[in-house]
Amino acid sequence: RRRTIKHLAYLQSIPWERGTLNQDHVLFWSDEEVERLLSGSKAYDDAMLIRRTVESTVALMSDFVVPIVQNTRKELRGTLDDGDEAEILEKIEQAIKGAFVITLSRSFAEEVETDDIDDGSSIEVENVLLPLIDILQHSNTPNTILEPYEEYILVRAKHDVKAKEELFHQYQEEDESVIPPHKFFTRYGFVPGLKEDVVDVLLEGKSNLFFG
Repeated sequence: RRRTIKHLAYLQSIPWERGTLNQDHVLFWSDEEVERLLSGSKAYDDAMLIRRTVESTVALMSDFVVPIVQNTRKELRGTLDDGDEAEILEKIEQAIKGAFVITLSRSFAEEVETDDIDDGSSIEVENVLLPLIDILQHSNTPNTILEPYEEYILVRAKHDVKAKEELFHQYQEEDESVIPPHKFFTRYGFVPGLKEDVVDVLLEGKSNLFFG
């Protein structure tokens, strides 16, 4: 049955949990890992803000999702198990963390046309999530460009692409004033241009990129 699911390979690449295609993110870390690796760094406040936002969302969603799931289970089973509430809460937290990681790590900064009552339409830069297109890796010198239309988005090569050459898109401009490396890490889960492990090289090594 799984073979009939459209875009199955893409769905399996979505980082709902830590380790999916080697995806890591500060939202997947334990409190101990955050304190040990990020305390005193430039990334700490941003990481804590993101984590607190997720915690608030989990609490808000749990207040009305848990009773709904419990009632449904009771109708189907006729009873509730002692561990049901804890299990439901755990799954809600996992789902919300995964949704935030997907949104943060897979979104692009794109020019979007907006409507203004006074000034008419205008172009603004917003973060957008584009399923399937979001599998493109980041590069500050991308070889693709996105052309949005009303009902679809065209991915166009910026120049001739050789066979087996990987396609890249620019998630965000690598500009210290726009999004410095430590914020790239807390949002996207990596530091542009760094092939080594961020935790081993930059955090445990107290790199100036994070601690300077």
